[in-house]
Amino acid sequence: KDNMSVSLPLSTNISSTSLTNVEEELSWDNFIQSMQQSLKDLVESPASYSPNFELTMATELVLKDATQKIETFMNDAASSISSEGVQGIIASVSRNLAVGQNADVFKTTMDAVVAAAEALAREKGVDVSDAASQARATTKYTAEFLQTANGVLISGYVKGGSGIGSDSDKDDIAKQLDITPNDEMAKPLFHKFKSVTSIPDSHVESAIYKASDFSVLSGAIYEDTIPRTHTLGHAIVANGTAADVVWMVSDTIGYQKDYEISKNVVNEVSEPVLIRTITVRGFDASDESVDREKLLYKICDAAPISIGDKTKHLIMHRGLMSVAKEVYAEISKYIDLTGPNHKIVLNGHSIGGAVSILVLLLLVEERGAEFVNEKFLRVFTFGSPPVTRFANDNEKESNSDSLDMHTCSILESLSLRNDMIYGYVQPWDPIVRMFSRIDPLYPLIGDLGDDGVTLYANGPPRTLRPITRAILESWENWPTFRDDYRGVMNQEYMSVGVQHLLMPDTGRYLTDRLFCMNVATFPIDNVLRVSSKELYDALESAFPLDTFVISLVPTAIRSFIHHFYPAYTDFEDYSKKRKANEDKSMRVSRDEASSEIKNLKMIDVKERVNPVVNKEIEKMKVDLKDEQKLSSLAEAAARFVLGDKLF
Repeated sequence: KDNMSVSLPLSTNISSTSLTNVEEELSWDNFIQSMQQSLKDLVESPASYSPNFELTMATELVLKDATQKIETFMNDAASSISSEGVQGIIASVSRNLAVGQNADVFKTTMDAVVAAAEALAREKGVDVSDAASQARATTKYTAEFLQTANGVLISGYVKGGSGIGSDSDKDDIAKQLDITPNDEMAKPLFHKFKSVTSIPDSHVESAIYKASDFSVLSGAIYEDTIPRTHTLGHAIVANGTAADVVWMVSDTIGYQKDYEISKNVVNEVSEPVLIRTITVRGFDASDESVDREKLLYKICDAAPISIGDKTKHLIMHRGLMSVAKEVYAEISKYIDLTGPNHKIVLNGHSIGGAVSILVLLLLVEERGAEFVNEKFLRVFTFGSPPVTRFANDNEKESNSDSLDMHTCSILESLSLRNDMIYGYVQPWDPIVRMFSRIDPLYPLIGDLGDDGVTLYANGPPRTLRPITRAILESWENWPTFRDDYRGVMNQEYMSVGVQHLLMPDTGRYLTDRLFCMNVATFPIDNVLRVSSKELYDALESAFPLDTFVISLVPTAIRSFIHHFYPAYTDFEDYSKKRKANEDKSMRVSRDEASSEIKNLKMIDVKERVNPVVNKEIEKMKVDLKDEQKLSSLAEAAARFVLGDKLF
């Protein structure tokens, strides 16, 4: 529709006229025209650079030129779209499309939309059947999304979760949408995925409070390393570079119980132990001291290999395994130098987390699962791509007899604990999907033009097309890279361990699903855990990020901002906020208990004491009637008074 409007109601008060009022303020045509104008120079005349630049320098120059033209427009657009506005859109369109009604009512609504599209197509002189087909598909997609959105508004992300606002707010929304809490339309976002759950109280210490410390440490290795590491209570033991990847060893004093499931034992005694952490840095495009292009080649060399008998049922990422072997060769002495009671943690962001997992597999191969289970507390990964899978596809879906739905089949096959690896994912981060079956990046290389440098050659025009073309034209080694790695990057590696989704508040989630304008990372509002088996299905369902979508400028910018390490170190803010709320709740509970005790009335005390006193008095009355007992009592009293204390 040429004059299709984006509606932005200005409050949560949902009325039948809210869409119409906003259409007068902001139309889709005006929106597109504004964006096209802001990018006109870039699209029509992309800057040209000499072809002999190093990849990172060329990329930096081209993207700087592009982002200067985009940034202001994006910020203005983002500030005009609020969670309340999105809530209004969802509620209004839900009513207009009758998505909460039965199938016959919805079919009537869809037919009306299709008829309007056909009429408009005839008026514009375009293909009527194509317009009708697109209208039907769009209406169906919209209805499906609205069904999801209504469930998020009312029920949140998981069973027992919360949607937008207080219970009364949710009740008001449900009434306006004519939805009951048990309605199909009120199901939470992840209702199809049994393993997606809130963090149990018994796991909060290890999965949130302790994990957030390691997220900060995984970012500290990029910059301000010493002060940020010391702030966490870690002392730096050693650091170095292997295979163009930076690593760091740090020590701290901690408690093993903080990495285990809480048993809620009052005054539990735990001996402090030395905990040594080995942190591996991800790809840092700003570090000129390493060969960034050489490292990029290794990252993209995803061809599968095996490494030995103990792990022969697994295949692994060839390029990053070569990195892991060099890192392991340098850090192994720091493992050997720890005492018998000391523990070790592996940690890393992006490929640093992936290399940490591969180092763990090298340790299993060289020293055995018993050593690893005894010596290593955990591997923490943040925004890391998958780098291993079963060699035999028939083993992919194998499940154990365990009742734990977060069981990891790969770790179990190695006789490692299921919670040995904790992974953390920003849901819009595309790197966690690389080399997997939902990788949105690899197909871009497959959609090359005849010139060998134009990505997204098929489909409608996209602003990223001239940007990426300028980058590739400036990179002299692009033809070699393209020909060598085009085939081996297409893999289906699997996530490993217990995975965790760092979620925004429900209002921001719905805003991001409708409008990819706010490219900045969101404050983390919730952390959900998900099994390694269901991670990709859950991401694909709730955070769709396909090849076409990621080729659009806002989505591309958002995607990579959500991968950079600050997106994961923000986890610390959520942890502190949750801890503060928990401490506040505990103080309130203690104060209430103390107040209740102080307010006990004397009559309550008498009611509790009197029955006991009366019973003793009655007993004494009986004793006093017994002359023999009375004589004995008198004798004892006399001796006590005279100093012969018999008692």
